[in-house]
Amino acid sequence: MRDGNATKSLGSAILSLLVTADQRCPAIIGQAHLLYHGRLRTDPEETAQTFAQLKRDADDLYKAIAAVEAAINANDRDIAAAGSSSTTQQFAASPRRG
Repeated sequence: MRDGNATKSLGSAILSLLVTADQRCPAIIGQAHLLYHGRLRTDPEETAQTFAQLKRDADDLYKAIAAVEAAINANDRDIAAAGSSSTTQQFAASPRRG
């Protein structure tokens, strides 16, 4: 049986990923366009600032992805533990033959 908290945690992590991707992906694309189109006429300081912001946004997205991965792994461990517990209980409850 699935733990309600693990399922809720996974759902929360996925929702957070969706929100983060919705906010960060357009910004990352926009910043990449600014870097590409401005590569010949932009001053180095502006380029560095744009690139630094792109990295921060990409890092936020990566953290949201990592949180979903951690929630999936925790959910898998909970399911495996529940299955192992169930198997142990079934074995203990079965009559001995012999």
